[in-house]
Formats: sequence, C-alpha cells, structure tokens
Amino acid sequence: MNLRFGGIVHGDEERWPGHASSVLYLAGCPFRCPWCNTPSLVQTEGFAEQSVEYFLNELSKSEAVVLTGGEPLMQGNAVLGLLQRLDAPVRIETNGYYSETLNDCLPLAKEVQLDLKARLDARTYAEATAFRGDPELLLSNVLRSLTFLEKNGSRVRKVFSFTVVPGVNDSPETARELAKYVSLYCDEFVLRSFDPSDCLDASFKERPAPASDKMTELLKEVQGRVRKAVVL
Repeated sequence: MNLRFGGIVHGDEERWPGHASSVLYLAGCPFRCPWCNTPSLVQTEGFAEQSVEYFLNELSKSEAVVLTGGEPLMQGNAVLGLLQRLDAPVRIETNGYYSETLNDCLPLAKEVQLDLKARLDARTYAEATAFRGDPELLLSNVLRSLTFLEKNGSRVRKVFSFTVVPGVNDSPETARELAKYVSLYCDEFVLRSFDPSDCLDASFKERPAPASDKMTELLKEVQGRVRKAVVL
C-alpha cells in the first residue's frame, strides 16, 4: 500500500501542543473550501507516492505523529495500515467526510481534530466547502463522524476547529449551533481566524481577516457550551 504525500516536517512543537511531532502532509481532499490554506494539497495529481514501510522508517524515531492534509483519511486503507504499525501517539486532523475510516482509526489515535466548516445544514455546508457531490451525503458523513467521536471516542481527545471566514460563516448563530452540537463530547473548541495570505480561491485573498472583536464575540458564544474554548 502506498500513500500520496506532500512532505514530512519533523520536530514541530506547535501543531500538537505538548508534543514535538512529525507532521505528515497527505495529498487529496474531497472539499474545495475557497479559504483552504493548504491549496497545493487539495488535488491528488503530481505528488510522490511511497509505501507504508517507507513512512514507518521515516517516522520510527518520532515522539508523536500528526496526520494532516489535504484530507488524510481520503487514503483510508493505507492510513489505517500505517497507524496499525506506528509506535508513536497519533493525532488525526480531518474534515469528517470519511466517517467509516475515522471510526476504524479511532482505537489507534490519541487525539482527533475535526474541522467544522459551516452550519450543519446540507446546502449551507456544501456551498461553504464547494463540494461537488451530493450535499445530503456530505452532511450525513460529517454527522456520522461526529456520532462516532461521541460514541466510540472515549479514549481519544476530541478537538473541534472552526475557521471564521467573513461573509461565509461568521455569524454568532453558527458558532453557537456548532458548539452546542458537540458540547457533550468536546474537549476543546478552537476558533481560527481566516488567513487570506494563501487561499485556494484567489479572490479570497482580497478578503480581510476577521476583526479581533468579531473573534471575541464568537468566543463568548462558544464559552459555557464546551469544556474549553480558545481563539487562534
């Protein structure tokens, strides 16, 4: 089994706080979020492929491993094969589309970060992510991932991130709805400011980042509904 990847960064102390991690960037994603800050990893073409054994060797001395992308669970069987043989603790960063693969990986992960995109409404979510398939299937998969995290993720630290994009998903109602939905099993809710410096859709580079008072407003909407809420 092979994995398509964009690179490996060793010794990263910021991606997973408290861990000096090796970050594996995997290629390909079913979403086309216009504000995506790793646009080069959205497509699957043009990337090197290496065997699971190659990555086991590259990560053999890692204190911890972060799988990100793109969408790492897009390469389900190969990712699962890697996790089954890794000795280091693993954090998975996912958009939740590949719910069954996420469920298979939960026993092998120490932390999962699921990136929420918009209100949990099929059309709204599909529009926000520029998803090209069935909006109902998209939302169903994300909701199944949330259910799996709630029901089968008792040993996994669960982080939910939400990138605040002006004019797309920055309403107080959206932040409140998302925090309320995951409140019973959320260990940390992270509000991220949209960064216009490098986006998949070039027109989004002209949008301003959310103002600090907007982020404070949304933080207040989330606080009290989850165990921990932060702004990054």
